[in-house]
Amino acid sequence: MKDHEHETNDEVDDHAPVLDGGDRDLDALCEAWVAWCRGNGLYWPPSVRPAVIASLPSSTRSVRLGSAISPASIAALHIAYTCQPTAIDKQVFDLYYVARVKPIKSAAAALGIGRAHFYRVLVEFRRRIGTTARILEGNAGAHGLQLQVNHAEPGAVNTESVS
Repeated sequence: MKDHEHETNDEVDDHAPVLDGGDRDLDALCEAWVAWCRGNGLYWPPSVRPAVIASLPSSTRSVRLGSAISPASIAALHIAYTCQPTAIDKQVFDLYYVARVKPIKSAAAALGIGRAHFYRVLVEFRRRIGTTARILEGNAGAHGLQLQVNHAEPGAVNTESVS
């Protein structure tokens, strides 16, 4: 089954890309990462100026939780995300996943881009951090390390040797 980016029954965005299996899995990982960040009280300075976020409609998308995703995958995505420079693509990602702004047309306009471009940038950024996360997770495993979330210190990511 193919679906649009966070399509709701009453609102279909014709510019939203259709998610294939790989993109759906990445979307689920990003949603799990946002839920993990919020659940652990992890906050960071937004890549988007607060004035931009404040100027957008207060309507937000709900957090979607999918199937269980390994803590190592979430930790790897967290590292991949935090290592990205603050640029338009990270701002798009933050407005979409972190601030959960809707309608997307308003978020795109606030950044000075069109809705179709917003989605294109979102897909590319999500794929880039997803690829980086898989590489990090694979390299950690190859070196006998396991990425995990440090529950003693919310938001921290550790690597531990696998015996």
